[in-house]
Amino acid sequence: MGCNKSLSLEEGFLSKSQVTASSYWEETNEFGQVFQWSPDKAWLQVPGLAWASNHSSNREWLEIDLGEKKRITGILLKQSKQRADASLQVFQGNSNSGDIVRNNFIPPIVARYVRIIPQTWNQRIALKLELMGCRIMQGMG
Repeated sequence: MGCNKSLSLEEGFLSKSQVTASSYWEETNEFGQVFQWSPDKAWLQVPGLAWASNHSSNREWLEIDLGEKKRITGILLKQSKQRADASLQVFQGNSNSGDIVRNNFIPPIVARYVRIIPQTWNQRIALKLELMGCRIMQGMG
């Protein structure tokens, strides 16, 4: 049995309260329309805006609460095309707005919480992501 499913879609989308961030960007255009680049927009499957931090700092973060421990086998990352004791793992993101980059976790990570802390970015921290993996079955570490 493979352990490579979309964790946000496994049991329906995670609720808004399960995706939090250090900050998020909000802008108002010339017509008075307000755009919120909130954490719940970080999922690849959610059309439109991405999550974007309000600050350009390597202290900004996006955190996902999976509700229970899961076996996480990888992460898909996409940079936004819009203008506008834990272990630490560093992996490559993409460098343009069209590519989705997959990073596999070997060995897989078992965790309930995942915190993404961008270290480099172009113009503004903004991204969409998907965590890949599966539920932990009995006897599966």
